[in-house]
Amino acid sequence: MIAMLRKSRAAMRAHLRLWLAPLALLASVELAAAQSEPDDDAGDSADPATTETPPAEPTPPAVAIPIPTDAEEDKRRIRELEDRLDEVEKHSALQRLEWSGDYRTSLARYWYHGASPDSNPYARPTIIDGRTDEQWMHRARFMIKAQPSPNLRFRGRVSVFKRYGTNTTTPSPQEFAQGRVPSDTSLRMDRFWLDWFVTPRLALSFGRVSYSDGSPAELRENLEKPDATWGLTMVDGEYETFNVTAQLTPQVLVRSFYASWAFPRNDDLFSSSLFLDGDVKNLRIIGGNADFSFPSAKLFAQLGAYFVPQFRPFAIPLPNPAFYANPNANPTNVPPPLDGSLVFPSSLPSSLGSYGNLSVFVMLRELSGVDLFAGGSIGFLDPNGKAIKYRGFAPDGSEQPILTLVGADQGLWEYDSMGNPTTFRNEPASNLTKFVYLGGRWTLPVGGTYAPKLGLEYNYGSRYSISFAQSTDLLTNKLATRGSAWEAYVIQPITGRAFLRLDWQYINAEYTSGMPGNIAGATGFFGSPDDPSSPMSAHGGTSPPVNPSGQNLHALSGTIHVNF
Repeated sequence: MIAMLRKSRAAMRAHLRLWLAPLALLASVELAAAQSEPDDDAGDSADPATTETPPAEPTPPAVAIPIPTDAEEDKRRIRELEDRLDEVEKHSALQRLEWSGDYRTSLARYWYHGASPDSNPYARPTIIDGRTDEQWMHRARFMIKAQPSPNLRFRGRVSVFKRYGTNTTTPSPQEFAQGRVPSDTSLRMDRFWLDWFVTPRLALSFGRVSYSDGSPAELRENLEKPDATWGLTMVDGEYETFNVTAQLTPQVLVRSFYASWAFPRNDDLFSSSLFLDGDVKNLRIIGGNADFSFPSAKLFAQLGAYFVPQFRPFAIPLPNPAFYANPNANPTNVPPPLDGSLVFPSSLPSSLGSYGNLSVFVMLRELSGVDLFAGGSIGFLDPNGKAIKYRGFAPDGSEQPILTLVGADQGLWEYDSMGNPTTFRNEPASNLTKFVYLGGRWTLPVGGTYAPKLGLEYNYGSRYSISFAQSTDLLTNKLATRGSAWEAYVIQPITGRAFLRLDWQYINAEYTSGMPGNIAGATGFFGSPDDPSSPMSAHGGTSPPVNPSGQNLHALSGTIHVNF
């Protein structure tokens, strides 16, 4: 393509020289004729009988005025037209790029009741009632779409998300949520992928595909269409995948995907040499979905499924029992884990089992100003009995199996009002997880284009539910709650490209995420013992109940959003 443009440009310059040569010659002839003509004003001199003769002035020296030759004038005009041609080429290149963006500022207040994150995880938790009066956050995103050829399309988006007045990066091991963790002013690519349209109805996609803010997020984000192709009942985050999409009919679209997570492990020396292949396999996810659109009925439905054949464990640091037994044994001011408060796995198995998920989502739009949706998923857990092992939990310093894949629980401890375990109740293992998501939005019949919109959402997750959803820009993750969550909001359009949203969220966790210290809404894949007084050994992936007084979080926020 570049060679063709250069060839056409050279040909254009040759034509310009042929066209400009006669013009340059004509201009030089006209200039010479003008210099040889007499001055018309010379015959209008004053009468010498009535006019005094002025004193003679010195004659200025003659100054030679350079007259451009035909070749120089030709070159000047060619350069001028070449500059114009460059502008045309630049404009043509920019026409292949589309830019857009958005900016938002949010002010939020939070109320939390539950276990303190710094309480002893191996004893009765310290209960706190905390409040954050004001949390200012803002986010800017810039999107680009390029069409280098009719069958290739690139899309990308960079995001800056930070709190007011801070440049401190919030540590997070979840790279697939960095666009939703307020940190500094660095640009982070939360999505970038290439679509290759093999045929008009078949496409291959590679890269960090659009998986965040799918349906029904378009309702609370005041969008006509969802920002992602996957529904929130299936996934909501930032992931790299390979997709195959086929438009079978105008109403039916099917898509399959493959994801491979290659994260390092502290017990695998090959992880530091990426070109070497150790015994640790990637965590692979295989899945797909089918979309059904019926515009006449204002109906959209999505069926999805994915399967994790080998659930590879993460290197998760746990609170050190020795540190919490005697915090003064190592009085330092260094941050964790250098202060001895954390202990890392001593060994990890290649797999903790498998997991599968089936999801469904249905949405009805614009039914007399009302939008309704319902969705959910069912998960199938199959732990293999292996566990992540740690040192530091046994008195003799030996390895102990601590964390396993959730869902293999054989019982449940009952607690008294003080949070102490009393009775162990045997229950059959339940490897089935459940997730339900319901809601709607009503556009008030006043105000026309600027009509207010009222929304209400509810979701519920069972004890062992596993979610591939991450925190939103309100710093909460209601979709990953093992319990229930409510959200109500009011959207007031300001212009066609700006709106104001007032939002209230309530998260009520019934079970922890399986890792000590985590609060409501955290994402957890693993389980640990639910009896703090029992020996620290793997207990089949228990997701223990929260403290007897409950664990809940209220969030009230106001957001102004502008698209450009």
